[in-house]
Amino acid sequence: MLKEDREALMCDLAQTYRIYDMRAFPPRTIAIFANGLGDESRIKMKLSKSKVSLTKMILAAILDDLNVLIWTRAKEGTPKPRSLVEALSGVSPEPGHIDRLTPEEFEKRRYEIIGEEGDHG
Repeated sequence: MLKEDREALMCDLAQTYRIYDMRAFPPRTIAIFANGLGDESRIKMKLSKSKVSLTKMILAAILDDLNVLIWTRAKEGTPKPRSLVEALSGVSPEPGHIDRLTPEEFEKRRYEIIGEEGDHG
């Protein structure tokens, strides 16, 4: 952790344990404290290459789902809301991702996936 980002570790230790001088403690003690830092600490976020904490990502996913739910009830032609999860993570939806479909498009897509004709009424 020290090699990765000494300053981030120092900030985390000061914020979490009120340790302002790492040299005042044995290295083993500092290692134990560093290991006990939360997943949202600066150093652990940096080591995991995470830009956003898991808590914030879960909240963003909830907001995205709520926005899509509201969007499905909106007037036809209303643009789909932008995904906060995509913006935070930089990851686009998987290929084949389907947005809102008409009933006919849904039945066609369903047939393509499961290969059996349903009762089209």
